[in-house]
Amino acid sequence: MNGANDLQKFIVSYLKAQGWTVWRNNSGQIRTSSYTVRLSPSGLGDVIGFDPRGAFVNIEVKIDEDVISLKQVDVLATIAASPYGIACVARTEKQFLQWFRDCKKTV
Repeated sequence: MNGANDLQKFIVSYLKAQGWTVWRNNSGQIRTSSYTVRLSPSGLGDVIGFDPRGAFVNIEVKIDEDVISLKQVDVLATIAASPYGIACVARTEKQFLQWFRDCKKTV
């Protein structure tokens, strides 16, 4: 893994192979001549979608010293507390795979 983009691609590919419907979330904003348009809600993860049961999946990718924002913590906690939400912060491929194995035990 060389960076966040590589880890995001790995996560999407791995989860799709497991039957999950996920995609990389476009974040940030663009400015038109008179409007600023947000591409996704603030705090939403880098990889989103749903698992085979239809539960919402939100995965935030952080590499090395990247720090998770308070808004991201709040969104992850809200989703994880929901009976239909799955949330994770992924820092490495190995850590993500361990999370997935643990997640499968509870899903």
